[in-house]
Amino acid sequence: IVAINLLQKTLVDIFNETYTLTKQQENLVTYAPNISKTDELITFNKKALIVHNKIRGLNNFPIGYTIINGIRVKIFMSELTNIRAGKTCTINKITSEGIFINCEDYVIKILEIQIAGKKNYQFKNI
Repeated sequence: IVAINLLQKTLVDIFNETYTLTKQQENLVTYAPNISKTDELITFNKKALIVHNKIRGLNNFPIGYTIINGIRVKIFMSELTNIRAGKTCTINKITSEGIFINCEDYVIKILEIQIAGKKNYQFKNI
């Protein structure tokens, strides 16, 4: 709600040309490093929310990936579940709804993947 109010006020200021610009202080400037191939690797040994947010953060570019049985698999979309995880970093089950993978605390459901050299595959509940 706060963001909506701020956006409405800001848009009104822009359209009315009543906004003020603030110069950034150069001594406070920071730079984000480039994302490396190792940063794109999705591992499931963390909490499900952290894994899910990493997948979301790497989608639409550069796209996160994992290795399943020695095959590189890009992961485009996931969903959190309320299923308690079993052994971390293992596939819980594969159904028509997705690939369920055990994270540190809960199971994450993978909804869209791309196996190396193949087309994207979306599970049917998307």
